[in-house]
Amino acid sequence: MDEVLLSGKNKKSKKEEEQDARQWYPSNASMLHAQKDDPDTLAMREQLQLLKSGGASALKKQGVSDERIRYLQLLSFDDDGLLRCSVWLSSATG
Repeated sequence: MDEVLLSGKNKKSKKEEEQDARQWYPSNASMLHAQKDDPDTLAMREQLQLLKSGGASALKKQGVSDERIRYLQLLSFDDDGLLRCSVWLSSATG
């Protein structure tokens, strides 16, 4: 049995492994739908859009805390319109 597993005859290519793994992850369309369906995520999306269009002062006028504004600055929309967190670790770069 171990010989079969180690022989590599049944080994899948990288592309096949990626295709098999995709079935376990939601599509971008379903993720976008879920983000727009969730009240908390929808609020983040709307606040991020306001931050991008009106700046931090527009959010402060609505009573959004400085901590929340700093958190929103870590977020962005990708090409599919999905809300993504892009945390940048300064310790990773020196």
